[in-house]
Amino acid sequence: MGYSQAKTKPVMIKLKLILLAIFILALSIRLVGLGSIPASLNRDEAALGYNAYLLLSTGQDEWGKSWPIFLQSFGDYKLPGYVMALLPLIHFFGLQDWVVRFPSALSGSLLILPVYFFATNFIKRKWLALTVPYLIAISPVFIFFSRVGFEANVALLLFMTSLWLLVGGRWKRDLAALVLLFLASITYNTPLFLLPFVAVFIAGMRGFKNPRKYILPVLGMTLLFVGMMAVLLPVTAQKGSITLLSDETTWMNWVTFRQSLSDWQKPLLGSRYLYVATQMLSNLWNSFSYSFLVEKGGQHPWHTLPSFGHVLLSVYVLSLFGILVSIKRTFLIGFLFFNRRIASLKKIELEFWLLFLTLASLVPAIITVDAPHATRSLLFFVLLVIWTVIGLERILDLKILTLKPLNTTYIQVVLLSLFIISTSLFSFTYVQAYFSWSKQEQASWQPGLSQALRDPAIVSADKVAILDPEGYAYILVAWYAQLDPKYFLETIIHQQANAFGFHYGEQVGKFHFIVNQNDRIPTETATIEWEEAEKKWVVSSY
Repeated sequence: MGYSQAKTKPVMIKLKLILLAIFILALSIRLVGLGSIPASLNRDEAALGYNAYLLLSTGQDEWGKSWPIFLQSFGDYKLPGYVMALLPLIHFFGLQDWVVRFPSALSGSLLILPVYFFATNFIKRKWLALTVPYLIAISPVFIFFSRVGFEANVALLLFMTSLWLLVGGRWKRDLAALVLLFLASITYNTPLFLLPFVAVFIAGMRGFKNPRKYILPVLGMTLLFVGMMAVLLPVTAQKGSITLLSDETTWMNWVTFRQSLSDWQKPLLGSRYLYVATQMLSNLWNSFSYSFLVEKGGQHPWHTLPSFGHVLLSVYVLSLFGILVSIKRTFLIGFLFFNRRIASLKKIELEFWLLFLTLASLVPAIITVDAPHATRSLLFFVLLVIWTVIGLERILDLKILTLKPLNTTYIQVVLLSLFIISTSLFSFTYVQAYFSWSKQEQASWQPGLSQALRDPAIVSADKVAILDPEGYAYILVAWYAQLDPKYFLETIIHQQANAFGFHYGEQVGKFHFIVNQNDRIPTETATIEWEEAEKKWVVSSY
């Protein structure tokens, strides 16, 4: 064994030990109290869990379809990946809340590995790249999404692993990456919509001038994209109703805007597609906003802890710094190249394609009406973390650090230590708030239905009315009452689809789901109702 190999071996051992320590940290934060915080499953989690239970017991979903390609559920057409992952867990551990969330928690913990290896392609100092998995482990968005049964979180792990393999440039890795991209695409929609951009990213990273280097993965992704879009057409058609091009409110706003223009302005500024493009640019800008990323985290209560954003302040500042410096370098070196002052663009190629992927990662979010949207932007959050460490590396490279007699390495260690300590303290504040998140503060999750269903008045009643204005409580009742699958399939009654294609539950077993008290029939001798003022489910008997 040569000297360099002997020197490399202990370094690799240290690297593996550090990654193992970060993984254990991430896993601990994600698994502790997994079934109790949040205090209740949301309707999507319950739908995933109970449909997996139905498939495991009867081979049918809640609509009585045998092993469907996608699950209609209440009309949102869930992809099969997450449900398939739940089958063995429910078989061995039963209908428990933590079981539904476990695939997401495990994926959020394992995510540190492919993200680290992917990041080493863009960060010069390999030891500094270890900051990336640490930030993934402690960032609010990755903690929160890993502790809820989000299909997007599992798909993110598969997607990032495929990106890491694809950057490697070997045909065996390419084949493995294509398999993972397929699995990601049958788990959540976003990876499928990103495939064309990933194909361009990989071709650019490997060099457009030599097609032999990228023809296999690009051709594979093209076939996968076309094939999956054809198979999942009913799913994408339903999801299309929330895009800016098909949303009725957006269309009406465009009509109002066009009417406000003068006759000569309408041909220039009144185009519907131009209006939608401006909305997309606004959504893109808002996706980078302080309010969305640091302060509030968007409007959806299932995506973030109240009064907290998605990323830490230091991550936000340094990631924007890294991106802005990279944009400046890209334009400067590009200008010098085109003016023949330098002979190559290699100094900016990697950063340029990372910038491209960063913007592309937001496409699935910014084309929808509820942008900025965290679930469709998880890849973006990963890339922000990588840009954070790139920004940190830029600071360590500043000329002021080379002043004598100060030791450059010493200053770099001090600065890195200060960064890690500050981010750790901010993260500790978030984690502390998360685990002290009381049931009273979780009103949007409506916890306590399980206890209400076990109330003696409910258990003894022949018929029960449940006030359910939203129409999704039927699947939560099926999960928390642990209804027998055959009984469920024999008694379930879905309402007709509404304008958005959603089917609300009307009846399952002895439970009748009504909009208000006037809809209760006399034979229903007990009711369950969510009292917003008291923040709890209230049982009444008649």
